[in-house]
Amino acid sequence: MSLLALAQSTMAPHVRLFGVAPDIVLLFTVSWALLQGVREGLLVALIGGLALDALSAGPFGGQTVALLIVGALAGISGANIFRTERLLPYAAIVVATLLYYLVLLLALTAAGRVVPWGALALRLVLPAVAINAIAMFVVHNASCWARGFLYPSPVEWE
Repeated sequence: MSLLALAQSTMAPHVRLFGVAPDIVLLFTVSWALLQGVREGLLVALIGGLALDALSAGPFGGQTVALLIVGALAGISGANIFRTERLLPYAAIVVATLLYYLVLLLALTAAGRVVPWGALALRLVLPAVAINAIAMFVVHNASCWARGFLYPSPVEWE
């Protein structure tokens, strides 16, 4: 997760579409929580959030809290909705991106920074929703591969 946070902080800004970069840690957190449940989703969110907070100029803890909320909700929804539902990762990342940025903007407001809500919604949040929805295809497929590699299916004899 720390490597993903480092990649998000250093390389992702060079891969901008519509003026925003994909939120790599958010994408992986949602994908992993959908696949592995709340416990592992929260663990990934905590590690990724602390790494992002350490690399960020924002209020410390803002990204961690946002990722923990999103990771918990994704893990709960992944457990309660059919895992074979093909659109679930894309619907989850749309909701997660909106919630993630809402929490981050509230953290900035609580820290005393002036937040132009309307302008940020149009210039940052909505393009981020679109980019994350597109990037979820790659990240979720990579997460599925990693899950199969880390947790191989047991061989059973009949």
